[in-house]
Amino acid sequence: MSNPKPIPAEHAKWVSTPGEIRLIISGLVVAVFVSSLDQTILAGSLSSIAADLNNWSVASWLVSGYLISSIVAIPIAGRLSDLFGRRRLLLILSLLYVSGSILCAISCRCRR
Repeated sequence: MSNPKPIPAEHAKWVSTPGEIRLIISGLVVAVFVSSLDQTILAGSLSSIAADLNNWSVASWLVSGYLISSIVAIPIAGRLSDLFGRRRLLLILSLLYVSGSILCAISCRCRR
């Protein structure tokens, strides 16, 4: 059995205050909530999408495409978080998600 390594001095001095811990936890809770909302939003809008397309077989491709893109994105995001840091990547991806949501909200409806 090996002996544990001592904690470096710069890490030993850094202690989070209770306010910082609450802020970190609340930020992570919001991120998890938005992620779960994003994963379930397709199921709620699938019938409307299929009705607009007049084809239920195309709707099944939407679910498959969403799942495949999620499966591909997870390891890429994991590697990027190793390279750039988890906090920075979470902030960047959250900003991209909010920007995409705003663009979707203000976009015009092309087919009427």
